[in-house]
Amino acid sequence: MKKRILAILLAVICLSAMLVFASCGGGNDGGNDETDCSNGHAYGEWSVVTNESCTEAGLEKRVCADCGTAEEREIPAGHDWRTSTTEATCTEAGEKIIECRDCGETETEIIPAKGHSKKVTVEAVEPTLESVGRTEGAECEVCGEVLSVSEELPVLGNIIKKDFVTVVEGQSWHSFETPMDYLFDGKADTAPNAPKGTPYKLIIELGDAYVYYVQVVCNGMGTVYNAWNGSALSEAKYNVKTVAITCYKDEEVVAVQRFEDLDTNKVTEVTLEDVNCEVDTIEIYVESVGNNSNGDAYLWEINAVGKRTPTVCETNGHDWSDWTDVDYVDCSTPFKQQRVCSVCEKEEIKDVEAAGHTWTEWGFDIVGDPFVMESTCKDNGYIGRMCTLCGAEDTQLDDKLPHTWSAWDATGDCRNGGSRTRTCSACNETETETIEAGNHLNIVYDGAVAPTKEQDGQTGIKKCLSCGMQLAGNKILRYENVAINSEVSSNAKHWQVVGNDTWAPNSLLYLIDGKHNTGSPSCAQTAGTQWILLTFEEAVELTDVVVVVNGSGNLGALGNKEQTNFAVDVTITFFNDAGTPILTQTINTKDLISITVENTTGEAVKEIRVSYPTSYSAATLYLWEIEAYVINELSTCDATGHTWNDWTGTDAYCTPEGLVDGYKTRTCSSCGELETLEIKAFHDWTEWEYPGFDCTTGGTKTRECNSCGKEEREAVAAGDHINIELQGAIAPTLESAGYTGDHVCTACGSVTNRGEIIPPIENLAASASATTSAWCVTAGYLIDGKMNTGATGYGNAKSNTIHTLTWAEAVKFDTFKIYFNGDTTDKTLGGNMDGSFPSVYNNTNTDTTLTVKFYNAAGELINTTVISSKDITEYTITLEGTPEVAKVELDNYHGWSEARCLNIWEVQAYVNYVAE
Repeated sequence: MKKRILAILLAVICLSAMLVFASCGGGNDGGNDETDCSNGHAYGEWSVVTNESCTEAGLEKRVCADCGTAEEREIPAGHDWRTSTTEATCTEAGEKIIECRDCGETETEIIPAKGHSKKVTVEAVEPTLESVGRTEGAECEVCGEVLSVSEELPVLGNIIKKDFVTVVEGQSWHSFETPMDYLFDGKADTAPNAPKGTPYKLIIELGDAYVYYVQVVCNGMGTVYNAWNGSALSEAKYNVKTVAITCYKDEEVVAVQRFEDLDTNKVTEVTLEDVNCEVDTIEIYVESVGNNSNGDAYLWEINAVGKRTPTVCETNGHDWSDWTDVDYVDCSTPFKQQRVCSVCEKEEIKDVEAAGHTWTEWGFDIVGDPFVMESTCKDNGYIGRMCTLCGAEDTQLDDKLPHTWSAWDATGDCRNGGSRTRTCSACNETETETIEAGNHLNIVYDGAVAPTKEQDGQTGIKKCLSCGMQLAGNKILRYENVAINSEVSSNAKHWQVVGNDTWAPNSLLYLIDGKHNTGSPSCAQTAGTQWILLTFEEAVELTDVVVVVNGSGNLGALGNKEQTNFAVDVTITFFNDAGTPILTQTINTKDLISITVENTTGEAVKEIRVSYPTSYSAATLYLWEIEAYVINELSTCDATGHTWNDWTGTDAYCTPEGLVDGYKTRTCSSCGELETLEIKAFHDWTEWEYPGFDCTTGGTKTRECNSCGKEEREAVAAGDHINIELQGAIAPTLESAGYTGDHVCTACGSVTNRGEIIPPIENLAASASATTSAWCVTAGYLIDGKMNTGATGYGNAKSNTIHTLTWAEAVKFDTFKIYFNGDTTDKTLGGNMDGSFPSVYNNTNTDTTLTVKFYNAAGELINTTVISSKDITEYTITLEGTPEVAKVELDNYHGWSEARCLNIWEVQAYVNYVAE
């Protein structure tokens, strides 16, 4: 850019010099044929013809002052680069960015992280029988990060673990509540026993070990069991008489000692000393003199002190097989599963809860054949499913079909009475009614169609087939959701739009707006009964109520709003005008999203109550919509509009003498309603013409009516300008001021009105308070005006990220601009990220949506715009009428596993300037 500006200045200077030279009579006088440039041209300075750009070459030329010969040369294309560098650290990569000052093109080079440089601060020391050891301590000598913390290793101790032990002989101490760990914890505080004279033998498999000595403690006073058969341990008799300790290596005895005639009533500690060799198996034998009268032998502690090489499985973990069923019965019965390590053959068994039935789709059995029976007007049908694991069946009954009645067959006449009979064509059942004298025998509704919630029905024309009399005309039948006109109240504080503890009653309107698509769900924080109450101004004759639960709402603010199968009982109660319950129905919402309760009472309903139990963790309900329907009878014109005949009457017209207004009428061919139309007359004038007009002297302007030819003339005073044009107008931007422009008369060139400087447009977003539910950002980046960092909708699970702008007082604006999905040059999240997901912030074409909602000061939603972010980097929303806005929500659904996320870098809210 600097090169282009310099070239332009040089060209201007050169041109000025040439003009001065020409005016003074110097140089070639208009191309003198006698000028001789054989000894060389007298070229002037180079001047730019076409400016170069970053990617395309430019052109410049110079001209000989004597003969006018021109010479051209190319201005090379090229970027005007500048460089910025972020140095790498031990753990984070750096980057080198070069950017063109003219076109903004960038190139980025990643500088790899350097890695830590280890410095040992504490040397590792192995433990011995007498002294403790230590693990190594280290840190990075560059950044000082601690790489490992030195920890003390205890002196060598017991190398036996409970998993190594097998009870070969004697009563298993597993019948005791005390776990085996006590035998090897070094405390000598409890143990198994060998009761009533029974020898007790343990085999301990150590594997690869070096043993210094083996110690056995028996007849000790335990601290865990404080009574045995109702007597204190101090009163019991302990009678161990023999303990034998034998050490083996490869099935050969390497050390053994038998301790005989022990004092049976004292704590006894025996030690096989100076083993000092490799041992793979230790055998402990305990024998008592016990019988039914004089007590048991108690073994309190076993210690083998030495070193042991961990097995492969202890070091690397077991190589487990898959879990296999051991005693599976069916899918409704708990069972066990087993797995085996392929290295050491260790077995594990676990209890498994019943898996529950694995059902086929409704209407099919295990092999895919139909499992359904259609209903008839005599019998209920059903639809079934089968468990693919155990073959269990589950069926649901369908209602019987209505009879397909024939037309009534009447006998008698309407004046004297009679009877009528009809027959079901499906099952041949007949129905007979007696008609009293004076009543019509065979009333039908010709053309009757039942209404649905999606389409109107009609009553048909009511008439008697017996006497031919028409009794009533056709009426349109239409379902209407009267819940929209009810008053809604609730004790469910979780119907909210602000905070966890702020109840916003206006959010309850989402329950009855008929849209099924918005609202904050009722996710209770404590156990209790929540209720929603709909109250009508007057009792209404409801046909049914529909409650939509467990559905996913567009504005649901909770991250778990997609959990749709909570098992919660919903109770729906109708109350009459006296406040008495007239119908109550409770439905479990498991697997349901829509509940319909019909009003079978025939009574008018004043209130509808929807209640459900809640708790924080186990039973939670999402309630999205409550609808209450009545069927209204409407005339044809009320339902579908009038059927108007053509307009008749007189049209308006004009004459040179004056204007004549018109008057027309039309009638509805269905109901006869009359509509009138008054038409005002007017002249169809041509544009004003100004024959011979001059701005300084004035003149006359004329025009003519295209319809009647009437002519009008008006005098134009001297000094009046007839053709004013706005020139030089510049619209302001967020970065720069504008100019209103000058009003100029194109006839004489006079400036009739000078313009004014327009201040830069104010970004009202900067005065808002910004918040965000994103886990890795600062909301202030959305409104800082820098577009160099920002918020991301990327979350650690499928959910919605909501960014919110709130103004203390509502502001007026008509333009809202969002920048998102841009590349991440100078757009970083700072030091709060660990670099685990750098590719996320480079995702510029994320296929997801952003829902933007605008609210006024009363909390009412005034505009909703849904933006698909695919291939879009900025988006502008225009608000009609420049409304007052108190809050804006930007709601983005994202999913980690689906790689769907959205980066929002900046938002702007302003009044767009329009030149007058």
